[in-house]
Amino acid sequence: MKIFVSIASFQDPILPYTIESIIENSKYKKDLVLGIFDQSLDHLDVFKEWGKYGPEIRYKTCDPIDSKGACWARSTIQKDLFEGEDIYMQIDSHMMFSKNWDEDLLEKYDNCFNWFQKPLISCYPRALDVLAGEFFNTDAKYVFRKSHPDKEETQVMT
Repeated sequence: MKIFVSIASFQDPILPYTIESIIENSKYKKDLVLGIFDQSLDHLDVFKEWGKYGPEIRYKTCDPIDSKGACWARSTIQKDLFEGEDIYMQIDSHMMFSKNWDEDLLEKYDNCFNWFQKPLISCYPRALDVLAGEFFNTDAKYVFRKSHPDKEETQVMT
């Protein structure tokens, strides 16, 4: 079952980390399709960076000055990048994913058919803290941590 992950990004420096988190933490990498609309001046080389990991990547760009807002960007992804995959998942460009998030999503999705013919799964993602600066144990520009370590506070793709 193919999962299309729609990511509309407007000048978001966290976008590469989100892409990495999606791929690194998925169990079924070959079943992922990432539809990314990057509205920034610094375009990513997504195929070089992440194409080797297995998911199909569809990448579109525009200059930020030409952007017409978040809804326009999401609509552009639906029209230009989505090709009818089994599941359409829309996320923000600054999110982190838990290990095997896709396996969990597929289990929840399958379970929904016990009650609905056309299930819709929604959530309010758990907050995360973005720490920027110089760190002793990494060369990364940003470090991420959960804002709320209590799993019962909100639900997210875990």
